[in-house]
Amino acid sequence: MADIRGVDKVMTEPTIELPQLSLAHYFELLKRRRWQVIPISLLGLVIGGIVAFFVPRYYVAETYVDYYRLPSGVADAPAKDPFKFVVDNAQILIPQAVAPTAKKLGWAESVILDPADRREAERDVESRIAVRDMNPAEGRTYARIVVSYRDRDGHRSADFLNTLVATWMEDQVADMRRTISLQSTHANQRAIAALGEYNSINRDVTHLSLQHGFERMWDPALQREDMRAREEAITGQQQRLAEMESEIATVRSKLAVAQRALQSTPRELSATVDGLEGLFAPDSQEAKWLLELRVRTQSLESSMGEAHPWRASTQRRIAWLEGQLRSRLTGDAVAENPRIADLRAATAGFETTIAGAVAARDSLQASLEAGKLAQKDRADAMEIYVGKLRALDEAQSVRDEARKQLDAALNLQQQLDSKPPIKQVYQAFVPKRPTEPNILLVAGLGCVLGLGGAILLILLHDMLRGTFKTVDDALRGLPVPMLGGVSYLETQEERIHTASTRRRVSLLTAGILVGMVVIVTAYYIAPHRLPPFARDLLAIVLGG
Repeated sequence: MADIRGVDKVMTEPTIELPQLSLAHYFELLKRRRWQVIPISLLGLVIGGIVAFFVPRYYVAETYVDYYRLPSGVADAPAKDPFKFVVDNAQILIPQAVAPTAKKLGWAESVILDPADRREAERDVESRIAVRDMNPAEGRTYARIVVSYRDRDGHRSADFLNTLVATWMEDQVADMRRTISLQSTHANQRAIAALGEYNSINRDVTHLSLQHGFERMWDPALQREDMRAREEAITGQQQRLAEMESEIATVRSKLAVAQRALQSTPRELSATVDGLEGLFAPDSQEAKWLLELRVRTQSLESSMGEAHPWRASTQRRIAWLEGQLRSRLTGDAVAENPRIADLRAATAGFETTIAGAVAARDSLQASLEAGKLAQKDRADAMEIYVGKLRALDEAQSVRDEARKQLDAALNLQQQLDSKPPIKQVYQAFVPKRPTEPNILLVAGLGCVLGLGGAILLILLHDMLRGTFKTVDDALRGLPVPMLGGVSYLETQEERIHTASTRRRVSLLTAGILVGMVVIVTAYYIAPHRLPPFARDLLAIVLGG
């Protein structure tokens, strides 16, 4: 029995479980504890206001600077946003102008002897400078830069910002002037060098033109066409020279034939050889020989050349016939052979022709050799001439480009003097009240943090307490059925006291909030209606 009772005891022992967590459970919990959340939130609001009251107040001065593009651009700019580099440079260079600005204003930061301390003070001033781009966009025609500076003194903030922007603008304009001056000097040097190069090349071109007969006004293609025409003329002279050589060879061949005929022809013959018919009877043997002599002589002269196979036999026959006829004549009838005179005349004519042809050939050959040399020199000079013309055009292009750059630099200089590309839209004015920190924002943030802290504390307190708060918690936590429940019975006095306390807290909270709203509104709308101490206090808290 003892064992059975022990088993029953074990089986019936309750197991306690912690209540399950849920979002609805937490909302119900916050609803029950709302009178604890409100005071803690107000406490956060008060703490935030106190913190904001002790935070240092800064007067923020602000100004706008417009940066316009120069006609040709002092610096290369990106294609999408041509003024991005201007804003980037301003964000870097404007804070760097703190040292000269402080020196102009005679600030104490500029006379610190220790370089490290002086640099630290300058960095503190730089940290309170803000540079922003007002109109970032692609393809814009100007950049509006917003420059702001915060300081505990409003007059000091405005004076410093105006002097800072003016110093930076002076530096920018001075840099532009130096850049333009360098561009002008460089362009002028290039123009002078290009002019000297142009004159030197022009002298070479003029010398080549006079030496080789090049026409300055002609295009290089026409010059080359003239060269081809001259080469064709030389080719024609070569052909003419070959023809003259052939003609001289032909005449020399004829001269050789005449000389051989002169050597083989008898020197003496009947002086009246043309009238031999009258010396001999028509039917005599001498008349037949005379006829045969004339036929063979004509045939020899007209149709038998040096290589004719019958030429030698014909010449022997002619000599035999002349000998027979000579032996038949008396001594008075013997005279020089008239063929000898003809052959001598022909030989002299051939020699004269050959001499003239040789002289003409030698002259043509000398002219041809001189033309070839001149043409070769002209061809070499043509390449140099064309190269010089190309170099002359390049020198002219460089000269023109240098002139354009010089004109552009002078134009930029004039525009920089007449209309600077940087303009301060308006001077920074002294702020009427501190703009940092925002008291209402800090107080509101304290209220929100207080509310969050209150909720967190309530939830944490509820999680750390492992007790049952509701009937549902007991049902979930105990494995036994719930037979009944007794709720907390509040007495009449407790209910009256609780309602009175909640009513007082609500009225007090609402009164405080309404009073704060009324006082702040009156301060901004009609501050003369407030007492002097209230105005001074609100001026310290809210600025003014």
